[in-house]
Amino acid sequence: MFDRVADRARRRHRRRLVGAAVVAVGVVAAGSLALRPGGGDTTSATVATASCPGQDPGRPANPDRPDLADRLVPGRPVIATLCRYHRPDESAPSGTLARSVVIRDADVTALAATLNSGQPMLKDAVYSCPGFSRGSMIAIFEYRAGAAVTVSISFSDCELASNGPVTVFTPQLALQRLTDLVGKDPD
Repeated sequence: MFDRVADRARRRHRRRLVGAAVVAVGVVAAGSLALRPGGGDTTSATVATASCPGQDPGRPANPDRPDLADRLVPGRPVIATLCRYHRPDESAPSGTLARSVVIRDADVTALAATLNSGQPMLKDAVYSCPGFSRGSMIAIFEYRAGAAVTVSISFSDCELASNGPVTVFTPQLALQRLTDLVGKDPD
């Protein structure tokens, strides 16, 4: 009889320890979410950030996505890596990486919406654009699921943004926001 009572006491003690451990893990997890910027929004926390290529890749080589031909920045990206490259008239080698910045959540959503508002370049139209190069950059948009999308942005010529299948005239608001984020090459 004494063995059964002792055995029950050990089982109760074990259950209490396991219950306390579960409560402790829950408290730690809730505390880490509360300290996270954005009140616990973890959408971008699960996406690894891309690295900028050391040299301007020029025209983007995006994966085959069914929505790539519909919009410049399809879907709902959660992180964007912005990569600015040197101009030909700088002391640094032309087309080499000058600076990169990672933006998240609401900043990514706003930038994607602004880029998507650009006027599409007509495929059969002829455009006359000045040839002075004021630099270039790429924006690598990443998603919680699915392949990343790279958009090339030219601050020269007609100030175009392209994901390959879609090319738009970059809105001035987007150019200003990008300059604010990644800086401007010295004139």
